[in-house]
Amino acid sequence: VAARDAEVAEQVTEGLGAAAAAKTTVADAWNSLGYMATSQTQAGLEAADEYASKYVDSLTYAEISNTSSSLTVDLNATSLGLPGGSGEVVQFVGTVNNVGGVDWDCAGTGTTLPAKYRPANCR
Repeated sequence: VAARDAEVAEQVTEGLGAAAAAKTTVADAWNSLGYMATSQTQAGLEAADEYASKYVDSLTYAEISNTSSSLTVDLNATSLGLPGGSGEVVQFVGTVNNVGGVDWDCAGTGTTLPAKYRPANCR
């Protein structure tokens, strides 16, 4: 079981690679606009399903406020070998920091993927 959990965790990390580039794009949009974009398009991101891959079904952007937003990665439970509906979402919440960058957190309530499968910084 531990070996399988480690394999799933590795696959999740691979799948979350799509979020890395999206986080940079959102931060760039914030620096350009001076506020968090109001839509996925304004943030400079592709349509949610354009991020689909073996382990990812979609990546969705949402504005929370002028200084925070979220990126929600819907993972493909089947490809990960997880039962459907088992909580295959990792949500990154970005908040503008005091030096003009965006800090991202993925350990919040929007993340439903069990902790044992998440990267260490998302537990």
